[in-house]
Amino acid sequence: MKKSIRSREIPLLPDFYDNNTCHEEILNYLVRAGRQAPSWYNCQPWKIKISENKIEVLLDSKADKTIYDWHNFNSLLACGAAIENIVIAGKGRGINGINVKFFPDKAEPLLVARITLNLDKTTTDISEIALERSIWLRHTNTLPFDSILLTGDEKRTLFNAIEPFEDISLYLLDSEKDKRHVFQAAANAEQLRFSRQELHEQLHRMIRWNEEQSMAKKTGYTLPSMGVCGFGKLFFRITRPWLAMRFMNVFGASRGQAKRASQGLMHASAIGLLTVKRKEDVDLLKAGQAMENLWLQATRLGLDVQPHTTLTLFHWIWVRGDSEMYSQAEKKILLNSFRQFKQAFSAVRFEEEEFGYFLFRIGRGSKVGGYTLRDSND
Repeated sequence: MKKSIRSREIPLLPDFYDNNTCHEEILNYLVRAGRQAPSWYNCQPWKIKISENKIEVLLDSKADKTIYDWHNFNSLLACGAAIENIVIAGKGRGINGINVKFFPDKAEPLLVARITLNLDKTTTDISEIALERSIWLRHTNTLPFDSILLTGDEKRTLFNAIEPFEDISLYLLDSEKDKRHVFQAAANAEQLRFSRQELHEQLHRMIRWNEEQSMAKKTGYTLPSMGVCGFGKLFFRITRPWLAMRFMNVFGASRGQAKRASQGLMHASAIGLLTVKRKEDVDLLKAGQAMENLWLQATRLGLDVQPHTTLTLFHWIWVRGDSEMYSQAEKKILLNSFRQFKQAFSAVRFEEEEFGYFLFRIGRGSKVGGYTLRDSND
């Protein structure tokens, strides 16, 4: 399948029942499916390897060294999503037994999971095939969504998506009042993305300014995938040097950009939050699996999703006891942000070891004009 930033296409799926299809072809397909997982700034923080009837997923700890990946927070979620893609693709291809073992070898701390496959053939449910196809169609949509409420069946599908994952909960908000609270909370937290030098520079390291750069790198975000055009495109170019952005911040640019980055939360069918009860590395892997399953189910329903995870990351850092990494001014901003966040998601037991890790908006949006690519090399 030819890679393109203009379209998403389902590849030719190998037929596991065809005697001409070898096991290696099936395994290579599962690895490709794993690499379709989402990751922060599309940094793809994994290495996926084949060994006989096994697939190993390793953490690439060098993919993101900024605060965005504090203690591998986003990278572990991404690896969990890659694992879930492999599992779903395997079921879609009719693989009988799929066993996932997390952190299987203490001597290899970067080996986060080993997936063992029983390559006996079995029947495949049509719903598993539909979900497998969604792996190749899933994407982030940053464009405007309509605000038509989700149906009861759509909500049930989303809640059912996370049911197999222990200690994961889903909360959905669809009132205008709650959307406003979440928007204000997210916009406050987003200010740090534009006012801290290392975060600003990481953003620009991951922007691919044209199709040639995107095809060469196969990581990062294209401007079309970010929904950037017109003045936004000009603003990003002008403020690419940190000194220019710092100068613009004197006139409130960080606040303005933060609001623009978060305004989609006011225009969606619902805002969702996934939470996890524990905070160990293995819990983040399982949380990433639940996140991907929910996103794929949404894709299968024809719904669009856009993550807004800056707020949840900064809150995660705070509750894990590393708030001193923020300046006093940033602490003031974040405390206000967290207050609004908790006010909106009042049903979440924040004080009882329940942690939000994936904040997103969901609905039906305009057709996107560009997609991110995946690096096929390990």
